Amino acid sequence: MQDWFLERLTASLVRTFGTSAAGDLTLTIERLVVDFLDAFRTSQQAFVAFPLLNRSDPSMRDRDAQASRDAGAGIAQLLQPHRSEIAHPEPALAADFAYRTLLLAYLQTEHHGVG
Repeated sequence: MQDWFLERLTASLVRTFGTSAAGDLTLTIERLVVDFLDAFRTSQQAFVAFPLLNRSDPSMRDRDAQASRDAGAGIAQLLQPHRSEIAHPEPALAADFAYRTLLLAYLQTEHHGVG
């Protein structure tokens, strides 16, 4: 189930990466946020199980950690054409932060029924 979810999330991000890089930075970020949240919403039930499974299965934790690194790297790649517009001195760190912020935004909106 986790693999299925991660494959869906990756496919969604790849679509975003492939179609947004040529646009301006604002449109790229908007598309990233919308596609990211849509991927999580369409797989919400699979995603909810991960915290429980990650507690008891080290291999699940490892795959989840790798998926997080891959998502951060993908975001860094997506934003690379806009590097001159981004003031952060460490793009990889900023991209990882962006991924984690999107993840937490999803969790917060879904937990409070805002989404």
